[in-house]
Amino acid sequence: MSVAIIPMTQRYGWNGEAKGAIASAFNVGHCITNLVGGYLAATHSPTLILSAGVVVWSIFTAATPIAAATRSLPVLLLTRAIMGLGEGVAFPTMQALVKGWVPSDRRSRSLSLIYSGHQIGSILSLLASPLIIASSGVNAMFYLYGALGFVWLSAWHPLVGSSPPLTGAAASKALSPIKLRDLPWRSFVRSKAFWALVVAHSMFGIGYNLAIAWLPTYYNQEYGLDLQQSSMLSVLPWAVMAFSSNASGWTADALINRKVMSTTRARKLLQSIGTLGPGLCMAYLALIPASGNLREAVTLLTLTLGFQGFQAGGFASNHQDISTRYAPVLFGVTNACASISGSIFVYVVGVLLDQSYSWSLIFMAVAVANFGSAALYLAWGTSEVQFE
Repeated sequence: MSVAIIPMTQRYGWNGEAKGAIASAFNVGHCITNLVGGYLAATHSPTLILSAGVVVWSIFTAATPIAAATRSLPVLLLTRAIMGLGEGVAFPTMQALVKGWVPSDRRSRSLSLIYSGHQIGSILSLLASPLIIASSGVNAMFYLYGALGFVWLSAWHPLVGSSPPLTGAAASKALSPIKLRDLPWRSFVRSKAFWALVVAHSMFGIGYNLAIAWLPTYYNQEYGLDLQQSSMLSVLPWAVMAFSSNASGWTADALINRKVMSTTRARKLLQSIGTLGPGLCMAYLALIPASGNLREAVTLLTLTLGFQGFQAGGFASNHQDISTRYAPVLFGVTNACASISGSIFVYVVGVLLDQSYSWSLIFMAVAVANFGSAALYLAWGTSEVQFE
């Protein structure tokens, strides 16, 4: 959508606030099913829940240009929100799949590989979308991506069984059915470790959603690049992030399995790299002159997402540490918070650009958020078991 929004804005005359609302609508739906999806993944077949989610988000991806053509913003916002409802179950169900399908000593690298799929998808779509739009129009892009969801589902479903392959006492306990009334909500909200994850994930959501929703627009507005040029330059940060996410997971497993440091220290090390690095890059980008050197801006934005990828071995693998059994629920809650914070910030960016046209203010806000997140995670984060 970050690529399609440029030609669609020219067609429908959307202002910055409308573009922010369109980008945020997805996260509204995403937030709701993160909360519900975590519980469903812990109580039902995660393969079934994920499959249902793929069907929903594929249908409503294809429906996006139809909704836009009505020229009714509420209709388009509803369509994007329902698409978010479908995709919102993805990450909580992946937590459930990992705990039942992947041994504990390989979970950091496995989760990091899964997370990097998001960046790889962004890379492929940023490369392909301008070409599809140029050759067949923006509507064809949405129809194609919607159809690809069904193609993926037909290939993936036969590869996974309905029952997890891991056995043993620990696996049986982690995979035992959970009832809604048995969830220790009071313990969750009283836990500093839980709040460290909530804040870390929320701040990650701000930076991540800013890049997804606004990066091509930033290049277009600040440097006058066209659709294809903006998309091409937006690819590099995601490529570096995909690499650093996987490097982070392998590094975490190596540090922990070889007993170089404790799990808690390994998580805090990688989380610090993943928050302080982006914070410094964003602060510097905020301070350089507007419409300055393009190469410098590309380098800083690439480093920002590259550093951010190290959080895959930090907070993003931490849910499995503090509670294997409740990991899908915990991740659903923290990812919902990330969706809320990301959605609000993406909308606020549109409002700020309409009023002040200040990217420096936006980048400095992200920098401060990263510094605050790093401090809280260092103070409260832990990998000691909290809930079982």
